[in-house]
Amino acid sequence: MNFAFCIEESLFQIKKHLLRTALSVGGITLGICAVVSMINLSEGAEQHLVSELKKLGSDSLYIKARKEDGYIEKQDMEVITKTHPRITGFKGVYASKENVILNGIAQLQKNVMAFDSAIHEGLPEDYYIKSQDTFNTPLVWLKEGEGVKGDKIKIGGTWFMVSGFLSPDIGNEILGTPDILIRSDDFNYYINTSGVGYTIGVFIVDGTISVQEKLVRSTLSYFGMGVDEYNLVSPETLVKQSTQTQRVFDWVMLCVAAIALVVGGAGIMNTNLSNVSERVSQVGIYRALGARKKDIMLMFLVESVVICLIGAILGLLMGQGLSFIIAHYANWSAVFSMQGVIVATTFSVLTGLVFGVYPALVAAKIEPVEALRKV
Repeated sequence: MNFAFCIEESLFQIKKHLLRTALSVGGITLGICAVVSMINLSEGAEQHLVSELKKLGSDSLYIKARKEDGYIEKQDMEVITKTHPRITGFKGVYASKENVILNGIAQLQKNVMAFDSAIHEGLPEDYYIKSQDTFNTPLVWLKEGEGVKGDKIKIGGTWFMVSGFLSPDIGNEILGTPDILIRSDDFNYYINTSGVGYTIGVFIVDGTISVQEKLVRSTLSYFGMGVDEYNLVSPETLVKQSTQTQRVFDWVMLCVAAIALVVGGAGIMNTNLSNVSERVSQVGIYRALGARKKDIMLMFLVESVVICLIGAILGLLMGQGLSFIIAHYANWSAVFSMQGVIVATTFSVLTGLVFGVYPALVAAKIEPVEALRKV
């Protein structure tokens, strides 16, 4: 009795008891589906974090006023930048929620932003060309698909002209994403007329972010800025928070997968025990023809593993589809992972072996003489 014969016999028995097999692989399928989905989503989240960290800047510390209508004093930031030995630069960002009129249609609370330096990739090429004087129509840039170049748009009480469209890469999780981008001098002239300060600031630091964050906080405190006045956020902190959330999600999914695999394994054990009781005469004939106990045990173990592998294949297909569906509707990231395929296959084989051992032992202990009496 060789391995190929065991596989052939397993497939024959599965086909013979198709409904019973289908019911028994359900738990395995759900367990593998959960494992694959978790791995795909975890790796997708990891790649997303890396790309987001790159956008935020590994050498950047973001400062923002805590109050909704608060601001960051320009002069304070200039003094702090010159005073702190590890701060190599500061970039300010202006932002305001404004009601606008485009093509005769009013749009409420659009996010209007302006940058005073090249803080991001993706800014329009002509953004830093000297702004037109205030007697001409100032320029704006809109999201792709909103209006056409040359359109007039009214922001607050001033008419602007659409100069172009924004790259989808502009903005990030901390700064936000602009609906409308204008030049900083136009922002201060037409919108932020009081010129009180920046909405968000970015310190460019030299050295380890976690260390410099503490030093920057000390410097801010020295200049009279209490922790109740501002939020200081580093990309490193955001990544740590996201990683912790992801770990909780991973553990929940692992628990779901483990429960499903145990339930599926118990179902397979029950199915195999039923098969053993129905195939006592078959075991007796094989034993009479020279099959050893370990051959009988191997035959039932292989059958258990084959059933689990069928569940694994179904679970892999479901898991791949489910992970990308979740990513699409939840606005997450998911990637196809070979690690998921390997883990799923390994888990399914181990489940088949663990829950197939007892039925295989029961079958191997059947005495040939007693078995042949039932032929």
